[in-house]
Order: sequence, then structure tokens, then C-alpha cells
Amino acid sequence: MASSSFSFCSLRNPHLFRLKVQLPPAQIRSQNFSDEGNSSNGVDANLSVLRYRMEKLRMKERLKACDKLGNIGWNYKHGYDDVRKKNAMFLLSIELASIVGSTIGLVFVGGSFCIFLVALIFNHG
Repeated sequence: MASSSFSFCSLRNPHLFRLKVQLPPAQIRSQNFSDEGNSSNGVDANLSVLRYRMEKLRMKERLKACDKLGNIGWNYKHGYDDVRKKNAMFLLSIELASIVGSTIGLVFVGGSFCIFLVALIFNHG
């Protein structure tokens, strides 16, 4: 059995099974520096496509992570307290009303004092 396989291997001519592959001649391309900003460079174009695909993949992973957690919509922090926010807004509106009221009050008091002085000067003089 070993002798028959040995004789078979010895009869086979390795040169008959070799394929002759002819490569096309190399294409020589000149490049000037004015094209440096364009994305005609194959490596730059491939990198931009790769970055775009990676960004899409990251977005899909984020969406899958949100779906697993069940967060659909706004992702508020767990410590968000709307009652505290309402109280703060109420205090700011009271402060604004007091500023407006005091400004109007000072205008009336100042005007009344000016009228009093003018009346005092005309009646006394």
C-alpha cells in the first residue's frame, strides 16, 4: 500500500499542475500637491467611510442599550425633583413682583415729595 502511493507520487509531474499567472503591468500614476486637499486619495476616502460606519454602529449600540434599559424619551437624572423646581420658580416670581412693586412705589413717593416741595415753595414764598 505504501509502495503504490509512493509510485503514484513519483509519477506525478509537478510542473504540469503549475498555473502561469500573468499580472497586468503596474499602473503608474503621478500625483501633484494641488490634489492633496481632495478626497481623491483612496486611503482618505476609505477612512472617511470607515469613520461614518463606525459612528452609525455606535449610534445603533446606544439605541440598543437604551431599549434594554427601557428608557424611551427623556433621560432625567434620578435625583430630579419637580417640586423643588416649582418652589424655585415661585420664589423668583415673588422676587420679581417685589422689585416691580418697589419701583412703582418709589416713583409715587418721589413724585409726591416733589409736588410737596413745589407747593411748599409757592405757598411760602
